[in-house]
Amino acid sequence: MNSKELRELFSETVCDEEFARHDFETQRVAVREFRRAQWRKKLAGIARIAAVFAMAFVSFLIAGKTKELKKEAALPARFSSARMPPATPKAGQSGLMSDEQLLALFPPGSCYLAEVEGRKMLVFRDEKVKQRFFD
Repeated sequence: MNSKELRELFSETVCDEEFARHDFETQRVAVREFRRAQWRKKLAGIARIAAVFAMAFVSFLIAGKTKELKKEAALPARFSSARMPPATPKAGQSGLMSDEQLLALFPPGSCYLAEVEGRKMLVFRDEKVKQRFFD
């Protein structure tokens, strides 16, 4: 072999090794980027699922809150007035309610006072009204 052939063989060999090294590095970078892309895709899917569950949870909370507000609005005036401070009796009063004041707490005509064995009792005409106020 002359020196010219030897140089050509040497340059081809060096170029081949350099290309193989470059090819290996490129392949390693490509695999790393592919795995990163797969990880990001999985993470994005998990984030979407978590967002759906969070939205469902919040909607259930809001639905429960509105249901409570509707229930609270449906309560009779007697219960809603219980939040107000109790009235103190004026001088000369015993602090007890009169019959008219007691009957005024309920819907008109829904109940009446009856005297049984010397005691006054509140009698309801409709059982639903009684349950609404006492259950």
